[in-house]
Amino acid sequence: MFGKELGEMMDEKERATTEEFIDCDCLCELIRLEYDEEDNIVYVSMYERGTKNIGLLDDFKYRIRHCWRILKHGSPWEDEIIIGYEQIQKLHDYTERTMFLMEKRAR
Repeated sequence: MFGKELGEMMDEKERATTEEFIDCDCLCELIRLEYDEEDNIVYVSMYERGTKNIGLLDDFKYRIRHCWRILKHGSPWEDEIIIGYEQIQKLHDYTERTMFLMEKRAR
């Protein structure tokens, strides 16, 4: 099918249903939520967009630090948390309550 196997297309579609990106209203950061079906957990990561206004040497140090973190820990993010079922339920309940309050205030 035009260079992609059906299995590859299904993997992309399945991944799209287990991953969600939520933008900050200021568009400076975003949160990535990813469900890991095998372990039945959710990964929450925060990303910063763009580059920092830092000098060339500082930028090089930042990149080396980023690479070292990947080599040492397998992930470049220090701000990633893993949420199991009980905690995701708390997050769900909080989100529902907050949406109710926001809708009430918007009326």
